[in-house]
Amino acid sequence: MHDRFTPEALPPRLADRIFRGDGELAALCRSKAWDQTPLGALDAWPASLRTVASIVVASPLPMIVLWGPDLIQIYNDGYRQVMGAKHPAGLGQATRACWPEVWEFNAPLYEGVLERGESFSFEDQLLVLERHGHPENVFFTLGFSPVLDEEGRIGGVLVTVAETTAQVERAEAGKVRADSEERLRLAVEAADLGTWDLDLATDSAPVRSLRHDRIFGYDRLQPEWGLEIALRHVLPEDRATFRDAFARAARTGVVSCEVRVRWPDGSVHWIAPLGRTYYDETGRAVRMTGVVADVTERNRAEALRQSEERFRLMADAVPQIVWITDADGRIEFFNQHWSDYTGLAYDMETAADVAAAVVHPDDAALTMERFAHAQRSGDTFLIEHRIRSASGAYRWFLVRAEPYRDPHDGRILRWFGASVDIHDRKQAEQALHLLAGRQTFRLELADRIRALSDPQQVTAAASALLGDYLGARRVSYAEVDAAGDALVLAPGWSDDAAAPLRQRRFVLDDFGAPVAAALRAGRVLAIDDVAGDGHAAACRDFYLSLGVRSVLAVPLTRNGRLQAVLSVHHANPHSWTAEETAAARDMADRTWLAIDGARAQAELRAEREKLKEADRRKDEFLAMLAHELRNPLAPIGAAAELLQMMRLDEARVRQTSQIIGRQVKHMTHLIDDLLDVSRVTRGLVELDSAPLDVRRIVSDAVEQVGPLIAARRHRLLLELPPDAALVLGDEKRLVQVVANIVNNAAKYTHDEGEIRVTVQADAAQVAIAVADNGIGMTAELCARAFDLFAQAERSSDRSSGGLGLGLALVKSLVELHQGSVTSASGGPGQGSTFTVRLPRLAAQAGQGAAAADGAAAHGTGGGLRIMVVDDNVDAAEMLGMLLEAAGHRVVVEHGSRQALARARGEAPQVCLLDIGLPDMDGNELARRLRADPRTAGAVLIAVTGYGQAHDREATLAAGFDHHLVKPVDSARLAAILGAVERS
Repeated sequence: MHDRFTPEALPPRLADRIFRGDGELAALCRSKAWDQTPLGALDAWPASLRTVASIVVASPLPMIVLWGPDLIQIYNDGYRQVMGAKHPAGLGQATRACWPEVWEFNAPLYEGVLERGESFSFEDQLLVLERHGHPENVFFTLGFSPVLDEEGRIGGVLVTVAETTAQVERAEAGKVRADSEERLRLAVEAADLGTWDLDLATDSAPVRSLRHDRIFGYDRLQPEWGLEIALRHVLPEDRATFRDAFARAARTGVVSCEVRVRWPDGSVHWIAPLGRTYYDETGRAVRMTGVVADVTERNRAEALRQSEERFRLMADAVPQIVWITDADGRIEFFNQHWSDYTGLAYDMETAADVAAAVVHPDDAALTMERFAHAQRSGDTFLIEHRIRSASGAYRWFLVRAEPYRDPHDGRILRWFGASVDIHDRKQAEQALHLLAGRQTFRLELADRIRALSDPQQVTAAASALLGDYLGARRVSYAEVDAAGDALVLAPGWSDDAAAPLRQRRFVLDDFGAPVAAALRAGRVLAIDDVAGDGHAAACRDFYLSLGVRSVLAVPLTRNGRLQAVLSVHHANPHSWTAEETAAARDMADRTWLAIDGARAQAELRAEREKLKEADRRKDEFLAMLAHELRNPLAPIGAAAELLQMMRLDEARVRQTSQIIGRQVKHMTHLIDDLLDVSRVTRGLVELDSAPLDVRRIVSDAVEQVGPLIAARRHRLLLELPPDAALVLGDEKRLVQVVANIVNNAAKYTHDEGEIRVTVQADAAQVAIAVADNGIGMTAELCARAFDLFAQAERSSDRSSGGLGLGLALVKSLVELHQGSVTSASGGPGQGSTFTVRLPRLAAQAGQGAAAADGAAAHGTGGGLRIMVVDDNVDAAEMLGMLLEAAGHRVVVEHGSRQALARARGEAPQVCLLDIGLPDMDGNELARRLRADPRTAGAVLIAVTGYGQAHDREATLAAGFDHHLVKPVDSARLAAILGAVERS
C-alpha cells in the first residue's frame, strides 16, 4: 500500500520508543534484528514485554529479563559487566545456552518462578562463571521475580544482580562506589527516569530524585511523599491498578504497572513505576526501591500507530476508493480498492496525474477545475466523473473530499476523500429520463391523432411529431399494396430544407435485395451512412439525390405480411440509438392502430348508410306484411266479439275467447319465425364467409348458452381436436347453429344433467356432435325434428315445449354452408344427439385464419398485463379466462373505483372496460385513467353492447383506443393485443 505522510506526522520507530537512551545496550537493542530471535519482530511483542524491556534497558541497576519458554535474555548496561566476554552474543540468546556452567543452579529457580510464581533472593551467592574464557569464583546478590503478561499469566523472569565478590569490593570499594553512583546518576538523567526509595513502615520516600517529583507534575521536590500521596495523583479509574501493583509487589518482590496521573495544572500523563521489594530477616516487606518513567509520549505514539492501523484496515474494508492528498494535491494514500479497480500501482504523484491517467478525457478538465476551486475556497470537493477500470471500461463515480485543517491556524493540511461507484444509479437515471421522454412522446402522439378520422391526417400528424422528436430531415409513411411489391406513400413530414419527393409509388425491390428482404422479414433497417453501407448500394444515388445520408426504416407486418414502412431520414451521417429505434417502432405501431381505427370509423359510417337503407326496406316489408295479415286476423277478431255478444253460457264464452286469443298469439310468433326461415330458404341471407376454426365456433356458442347451463347445473364436456379444424362459413350463423342445438340440449335435459360437445375432423369434413342425457325423442320425432312446426311432446306435461322453427332454421343455415345436420336418440329418457357436418377447408387455403386463430388461442408472445372491468361477473370471468388462455396476465374487477385503485398500483398495459358500469360509467373511468400519469399510457378498449355511431364517438372522446361490441370478436381482439404487444 502506498502512503506518504509529512515528516512531522511520522511516529517514532518502535525500537526507539522501547529502547530509549544513549547507552550501549539501548543502541544495541535498537539495531538488533529481533525478528531473527525466538521473540520475533518488535511489533509482535506484547505490551508487557515492551514495557519491562523498556524499563530494564533504561534502568541504571543491573537487570536482566528472561522471556518466554526459552528464557531469552534482554539486559541493560548494568548487567553488561556481568556478561563479560559473553556479550554481545548473549543479547537475545537463551539463558541456558549463554550460562551452561550455572544451569544446574538456575534451573530449579526458573521453574519455581515460572510455574509457581515464586520469588527468590540470594546474597553473596558464589557462582563459578566462565565469562572471560576461564572459570572464576564470583559472588552475587541475586533476586528472581515473575513478570506478568497482559492476561495475568507469568511471561518471564526479572533478575536483579549485584556482584559482591569480596576481593573486588575490598580492593576497589571506594572507587567502585563513586563510579557506580556517578554512572547511576548519569544513567538516570539520560533515561529521564525518576528514582524513589519507599519505607513501607512509615509510607514515606524521603530519598527520591527531583525527576521523580517532576514526573508527578512538580518543578521542585515536595516536602513529603509516600504511597498514599502518590495515589491521590492517580486518576480514580486507575487507582485500583496502582494499589494492586504495590500490594502484589509485597508478595512477588517486583513493582510494575502503568497508570495515569493528573498534574497540578490539570493535564493527564501516563507513568510506569518499576522497582523491587526488600524483606527483613522475618520475610516481611520493609522497603521498596525503583524508578518511574513518564511514558505518555510512548503511549501516545503507540495509540497513533494503532489508530493508523485501524484506519488502514477500515479503508481497505470499504468498497469505495479512499484517498488522501496534502494541501497541494500530492497523493499520500490510496486504499486497496484503488488498485483492485484500476489495476494500477500506487505510484501516482499528484491529483493531476490521477485525472490524466484514469479519469475520462471528457471529465478530466472539469475535475481539476473543481478541485482547484475547493483548494482556493476550502469548500467540499464534489464531482461526478467516470474512472477507467482495469478492463478499460469506464464507470461513473461520485467523488467527495473534505479538508482537514490545522487546529491552531485553520490552514488546510490534507484532503480526505472517497470515490463511490454510482454507475448503476446513473444508468437507472438515464433510463428513467428516456422512459419519461418516450411516455411524453406517446401521450402527445395519442393527443394529436385521437380525434382524427382521416387516415392521411393521422400519418401526417404522427410523422410531424416523430420528425420533431428525432430532429430528422424527413419522416415518410408508405403502405404496401395488395401484391406486396410496391410502396404507396401517405402524407408524411419534412423540414423546409428537404428535397421534395416527386413520386408517390416505389417498387420495393428497387431498393435492393438486402433492404427488401430485411423489411419483408420484419427487421428494422438502420443505415448510419448511405455512402458507406452495403445495404444501401442499390438506392445510394436515390438517397443522395434527396440530400439524405442516414436512414431508419421500420417495417410493420401483420400475419407475416409486410403492411407498411415508416422511414426516418437525416441529412448527415447519424448513429441510430436504441431509443430512437424504439420511438420510431412505437410510432409506427400506434399510427397503424390509429389508421385501423379511422378506417373502422369510415366503414362504420358506410355500414350506417347500409343499415338505413335496410331499415327503409324493412319498414316497407313490414307494412306489406301487416296489410296481408289483416285479412285472416280480422275475422278471428270479429268472431271473438260475436261470441261475446251471443247469449251463451258465460264460462263457454270466456273459454272460446281465450282459445281465440291464444291462437292469435301463437300465429303471430309462428309468422315471426316463418319470416326468418323464409329469408334463409329464399336465398335472401348473404353469408359473410371466411376461413374459420370450428373450435372457436364451438367455444363462442357454448359461451352464449353458458348462463342457461349454469342455471340448470349441467355438466358440460368439450372434446376438441388439438389442431385447427377449418371450414369456410359465416361465423355469426355457425355460432347461431351450434348455440341453438346446445340450448335445446340444456332445455330438454333435467337439472344436473350432462352435455357433451365433440368436434371430429377427417380429410373431407368436420363433425360437431352435441349429445345429452335428457328426455330423448321417439323415432318418429327424430325423423321430422327439422320440419317446420315439429312439436311432438318430449315430456308428459309439455313444460319444455316442443321442437319448433329453431331446428328448421338450423337445417337451412347448415345447408347454406353445403353441410348437413342429423338427429338421433335411443328413445324417451335416453338422451339425444345432434350432429352437424361441414366440408373441411384445405389447410393451405386457411393458413391466414389458422394464424389468426392461433394468435387468439395462444397469444402473441410473453403476454400483456391486462385488466378486465365488467359488472357482469360471468361475462368478466369468461373474458378473463379467454385472455389467460392466450398467455396474458389478467386481473378482473367488477367496480370502477376498485378498478381505478388497482390500475394505479399495477399499471396494466391494456384495459378492457364495460361502458354500462353502475358506480362510474366506463367513459368516465377511461378519462380518469388517461389523466393519471401511472396509467395514461395504457391501451384502452371499450367492450360494450352499445355499438351505434354516437356510442363509438363517445368512447373515442373519452380516450379509448378501440371500440368492440359484445359478443367480442376474438380474432379482432387478438389482432389488437398482438399489435400492442409488438409495440
